[in-house]
Amino acid sequence: MLLACQTASAAVKPAAPQLNAGGFAQCLAQANPEFDLDGLQSRYRFHDADLLLPYLAVYSAVRLPGLVGLAQRLAQRRWSTAWNSRENALALTLLQDGVQTPETLFKDAARICGGGDIFCAALISHNVLRTLGRHAQAVTAKHDYNPTWFKSDQSFWLAQIPLIQKALISLRHDGGGDRWGEWYHFFGILAFATHEMAHTGNMGTTPFVVRMNAILNPLLTRGGVESAEKARLDIDAASVAWLYLTRRPLSSGLSCDLAASYVRLP
Repeated sequence: MLLACQTASAAVKPAAPQLNAGGFAQCLAQANPEFDLDGLQSRYRFHDADLLLPYLAVYSAVRLPGLVGLAQRLAQRRWSTAWNSRENALALTLLQDGVQTPETLFKDAARICGGGDIFCAALISHNVLRTLGRHAQAVTAKHDYNPTWFKSDQSFWLAQIPLIQKALISLRHDGGGDRWGEWYHFFGILAFATHEMAHTGNMGTTPFVVRMNAILNPLLTRGGVESAEKARLDIDAASVAWLYLTRRPLSSGLSCDLAASYVRLP
């Protein structure tokens, strides 16, 4: 395991910043300016062992053994199954015509979750995007771990995926990427950072978790080494989350309808 970590770490080389952190945070604040972290802590009773991190980090089809596997199943129920109806409502908003930006998605998610519940908004955004973009990774030879809203109308959603993917703006400054990974990673990081800020009052763990994800990606997802651009996007996402959650967004002076409000142009 140590050798795998060292190999993956060596393979991921630094990439230029990808996100316009200040503009991105400003657009999140525009989408949902009112939130109460203490209130979220009271509502969800976040704690260090509530299994949010392993849920976000490991594909559901990667079944871990023993007690760790039991914890993984409990995490799946708490952070995915229980949110099925809200995920379905958010997925339906993605069928609207026009370009999708993080601000439009976050605004719709916040509306579905109720005023000020930015944790719910970030989590269901992550869950919906990961399902649409990585539904194949939730299936094993014996079981389909995709959420009920997706499985109950799978043919419909499979037909919609290319259209939704095309509508999502690229979060890479070269316009590349598949949209799904960059988007669901961003909202997963925002959900974890919100959890940490509400629970501890700081984001001390989030940057470490982001860097470890790039190193452990081949083990946690059974995928390849994470690209330098994607690893950098995760680092930038943590910066956006910090600016937003500490209420320090820096206006880009641009409309949140424009990709330049989110992406650092080359």
